[in-house]
Amino acid sequence: MNQKFQTVSAQPSPAMLAEKLAEAARFIRCHSVASIFHAGSGHPGGALSSADLFACLYGAEMNVWPNAIHDPSRDRFVLSKGHAAPALYATGAHFGFCDAKAALALRKLNSPFQGHPHVLDLPWVETSTGSLGQGMSVAVGMAIGLRLQKIPARVYTMLGDGELQEGEAWEAAMSAAHHKLDNLCAVIDYNKLQSDNCNDAIMRLEPLADKWRAFGWSVAEIDGHNIPEILDHLGRAGATREKPSVLIAHTIKGKGVPYMENIPTWHGSVKLTPAQTEEALTALGASADEIKGFMHVS
Repeated sequence: MNQKFQTVSAQPSPAMLAEKLAEAARFIRCHSVASIFHAGSGHPGGALSSADLFACLYGAEMNVWPNAIHDPSRDRFVLSKGHAAPALYATGAHFGFCDAKAALALRKLNSPFQGHPHVLDLPWVETSTGSLGQGMSVAVGMAIGLRLQKIPARVYTMLGDGELQEGEAWEAAMSAAHHKLDNLCAVIDYNKLQSDNCNDAIMRLEPLADKWRAFGWSVAEIDGHNIPEILDHLGRAGATREKPSVLIAHTIKGKGVPYMENIPTWHGSVKLTPAQTEEALTALGASADEIKGFMHVS
């Protein structure tokens, strides 16, 4: 059950919660790497960079729980950067939305765990994403719909920084500010790399925070791997009124795997060898038994 649905007396201390979420992020990274290994393709860089953000959103911030798929009071999450699906599936596995072993069948024929999230295959996924920028637009529509229905739920969407080179993202940002959608929070996985190179070499985003402020958003720049800081600013976003909030989370592409960190070629379309996978899992802190479980799926 999500933290927000526990009694006050049952809530863990800040230190215990941070430890719990750090362990969730570790699992998300390990499971993501393993699923990409079994698939023979995928996007490890952005899955690893976003793991702490996923852990905080699903493990502490959002009012969302496995048996509430059709509950209108649930918070909504839209993975606008749909290629980070392995991290979303790993998050679902950790928090009870899907089976952990089944979720290792990434991109397999007849598997519901497609390379990008598909709402008809996984009912706990709010919408299908993959075309960059569209998830942000869907999130804006959800936030407007909740307001019209007077439902006090919130909408969260995670974007990639390369995704912000899409005009649709800024059309959605302009619309959200115009409608004063204070029930909307965008989280940017700002790892500063995209498919072929660093962002600056393809299309510069800076001054990114100033752009969002100019569009009328409440803006915070944070360390996307600092769990207490993430939680603090998610809480501040929830208390903001009359404007949507965006967290620009500075992250490291391939976080936790030294041979992947800050290297554009590990963005996606990669095939992990068994040796590379074991090396990555070891670096991420997996035990020998965990590595065996991740590597050998019957």
